[in-house]
Amino acid sequence: MRKLLLSAAILLGIGAQNAFAINLTFQFDVNSSGPSIYACNAGIKHVASANVCFDRNTNLACTPGCAAGVESQCKGGATPSSCVCTGENYDSGNQGTWRLDFLQANSALWTDNQVQSGASTAHLLTADGSANFNQITAGSFPVLNAYGRQLKDLTINLGSEVYNAEYFVDICYRGPQIDYRHNGQTVPGLNFALKANATIFDIKLADGQSYRALSGLQVKAEAKCLMNDEFDYCLADLIPGETSGCGTTTATAHTYGKVSNNGAFVDMSGSAINVAKLIADASMNSNGHVTPRFCQVRYSFQETSRKMRKWKLQQARICTYTEISEPSTVE
Repeated sequence: MRKLLLSAAILLGIGAQNAFAINLTFQFDVNSSGPSIYACNAGIKHVASANVCFDRNTNLACTPGCAAGVESQCKGGATPSSCVCTGENYDSGNQGTWRLDFLQANSALWTDNQVQSGASTAHLLTADGSANFNQITAGSFPVLNAYGRQLKDLTINLGSEVYNAEYFVDICYRGPQIDYRHNGQTVPGLNFALKANATIFDIKLADGQSYRALSGLQVKAEAKCLMNDEFDYCLADLIPGETSGCGTTTATAHTYGKVSNNGAFVDMSGSAINVAKLIADASMNSNGHVTPRFCQVRYSFQETSRKMRKWKLQQARICTYTEISEPSTVE
């Protein structure tokens, strides 16, 4: 009997251990989406211009008549033997001023944060003498279709008689697909900043002179962004072929635009001037919770000297630096 009671007590003890239990299954989501920035477009142009005449001794302008041997039309110390002109009289379209300028590049379809991805597409674009850029992806700035491609390399080749060409490169930015609408309620307001610099390095000089000095090179930057305060990343609808399945939304979007030096070009031709700080803006109009979703920054370069291009090869390397950040301090 005692053994039976002991067994019953053990069973009661086991039952007591299972008489009360509490548990919780809790699940949560993690959204991970970082930014991506890459070179996405480039273009070249060289507007046809009238022939340029200059004296090789004084480097001052002279006249076509002087170059043709009419001494009465030589002024400022110029002589028929030292006055030279670009082009020829029968070049009615001034084709000699631009026909030898072209752009070479290789690009691939954009792949998420990968530089050398996908099959390459070669691009060979020539200046056509008009005021319009011949560019890899056509369209006015910002070029919406450009987001779908990334440049692997770019070379500008300038063989025209006169320093008067223009070219550009576009940098594309895709912001995180995260909702930041409520950050301003719990943390200090977001303060996105954009920085755009350009630097030029001499690789090969001509008679001790740099390309930037001989060409009178100038640069400017322009930035345009879609600043969005709603989670619906598809709202921008900027990238053809990448917005399938996007629903309709009534969310509001804000735009941000910025140009360097009030839209004027910055001189880079001086011997001591090889870095141009173009854009350093503090807030990007972020209003505490608005973040940049899509941005394009265009770096435009123009030759301004309109002098005859040196025969000796000149080489330079241009480096653009684009930064979009949410800094704790701003310069």
